Amino acid sequence: MSPGTERQVLELLEDDPAELLGYLAAAERPPTLLTRENEPLVACRAEIEVPSASAAALVLDERYELDEDVGGDTWLDRHELGEWETVVRAWIRFADRTITVETMSEGRLDAVLDTVLGAIPGARVVEDERTPVRAEELATRAGSGGPAGSTDLFVPRNEEERAALRGHRRSVRAALVR
Repeated sequence: MSPGTERQVLELLEDDPAELLGYLAAAERPPTLLTRENEPLVACRAEIEVPSASAAALVLDERYELDEDVGGDTWLDRHELGEWETVVRAWIRFADRTITVETMSEGRLDAVLDTVLGAIPGARVVEDERTPVRAEELATRAGSGGPAGSTDLFVPRNEEERAALRGHRRSVRAALVR
């Protein structure tokens, strides 16, 4: 029992044992991981097949920010939370008439899917994966010496990832200088 909750627990014992069980369950439950916009953290990935590469490139150029640091085939859906903070809501890659979207919430993925499917006639989702990120799984990975447990949270494995990391560092520096 947490300090300062004794009275609440005693009242629950007297009034409703089911509420007491709910209280105890909530105390034992692992934390819920959320994005900076208070959405449940869910690793999402979708692939959209498009009939026209030129139409897809036009839509992506109009609606999203081209990430030139990664090589010209990646767009970002950025959103400003305030004067000093910007989040990337989605990473969007385009190659071989396939748009690949990665986000950390279902709402963000759904927003990109709605935009792309609504703007490109004949586009269709061919893959849609959504995996909730759970605190206990991250803790297990951290204890195993895997990436979450290392001192470097991200170690680039190839030139594309190194370029993405350089671009991220530049954008963080630029935000701090503003």
